Amino acid sequence: MFFKKAITALSAAALTAATVIPASAIEVPEADADGVYCQAGIVFQIRDQWDHRNEIQLEPLDETESTVLDITFKDVNVTGNGEYTVEMLGYQPEYTDDICGFLAVELDIDFSKYADLEKGEGVSFELTKAVIDGTEYTFTNGLTDDGKPLQALEDGEKFDRNQKIIKLKNGWGAIPDFSDPDMPSEVWGSADPVSISFKVSGLPTDKIENFDKEVVERVYGKGTNVEAPEESSIEESSAAESVEESSAAPAESEAASSAADTSKADDSSKADSEESSNVGLIIGICAAVAVVIAVVAVVIKKKS
Repeated sequence: MFFKKAITALSAAALTAATVIPASAIEVPEADADGVYCQAGIVFQIRDQWDHRNEIQLEPLDETESTVLDITFKDVNVTGNGEYTVEMLGYQPEYTDDICGFLAVELDIDFSKYADLEKGEGVSFELTKAVIDGTEYTFTNGLTDDGKPLQALEDGEKFDRNQKIIKLKNGWGAIPDFSDPDMPSEVWGSADPVSISFKVSGLPTDKIENFDKEVVERVYGKGTNVEAPEESSIEESSAAESVEESSAAPAESEAASSAADTSKADDSSKADSEESSNVGLIIGICAAVAVVIAVVAVVIKKKS
């Protein structure tokens, strides 16, 4: 009898414990001393070229994973519920017609502790808009026909802290269908900033506005893989312009001198013409006077 009662008591206790402490209880995240819960940033892979940044805490690398890429990232410290913007700039893929394996935003928080994705409870995030190669894309969220989120939270590459990503480009699988206009599958075509905005929800507090530590700038390699014009080339160009100006100056001076000589010649010719004209006038006057004198002389002679 005692043994039977003991078994009954233990069974009841186990049942009570299972009821009170669910196996998948969602924990409430705590912020650090600065009010930061986690970080977020852009991750990507180029499908065939294989340049990649698999995780925001890792360096961006080439296919061999021995060379750090020249890129600047502007990640963010997440301080609560609200909207944030992350950027990637200075990196232009070598082949701009290549397919992008994926372009995504990572929220660096442990979703296994702080969310129940099947029930839609706890911490979550969704993309709101992006600017790529000067084109602005807006994103919607909701459910697909089979009841799954349009913006699926997926596991990333080499993740060991159960963080999640949302892909806005996906060359490895189904193309995301929440973008307006439609998101092209090719990589971006310039080193201009790739800017992506997203909204976080489910944290205990709201975002700290005007937080001076919100942006976390990470510069890798030279920060950009697009070479600026070399100074020597600029100097050579300036020197060439100076030579051209110097060459043009004597020509202009010669032209001015020639014009001056022509002007002088014209003035001299005009003076000679005027002088000849004056001489002709004087001769004419003298001739007229001589005729008058001759006539007068004839008249006097006849009267005599």
